[in-house]
Amino acid sequence: MMESRKSNKFYFDQDKQLWDSDRKLEVGDLVLLYKSKDDLSRALATKLLDKWIGPYRVIKAPEDSTFYKLEELDGVPLAGTFAGNRLKKFFRREARIEDRNARNEALREMDEQIESRQRAFAERHADRLRELQEMASGKSHVNSEGTLGNDSGIVMMILDG
Repeated sequence: MMESRKSNKFYFDQDKQLWDSDRKLEVGDLVLLYKSKDDLSRALATKLLDKWIGPYRVIKAPEDSTFYKLEELDGVPLAGTFAGNRLKKFFRREARIEDRNARNEALREMDEQIESRQRAFAERHADRLRELQEMASGKSHVNSEGTLGNDSGIVMMILDG
């Protein structure tokens, strides 16, 4: 009987390991955590919910155990330990990060163009803008005919400018 158990243990250790050496999680790895509490539910509401949550960072990975201690990305540790069969390694999408950086760069360039156009407009129409500011502050504006000018005429002059 003991021989049989020893051979079964040897077989299990060689062929049925839960984690291969290339799948072993290390401290600092990003992982997703499987939500196993919804497995037994038959409710339709849980059918389409995410089954993996995270990512989390591994902060403790004992050599002789498949239980891991995790923390959120902002450094807050999670309570308890988590079995290795509920974790899978999380890989960042580098292309997504590159796309986001390219989009941010394009938006930055567009902002610079808009600001330069606004500065050029303000320089070209400084006198007219000053007249509008005087009118807004309550000072009257007298046009070339000696009559009180109206707002629409000044606005039209600026737009035609």
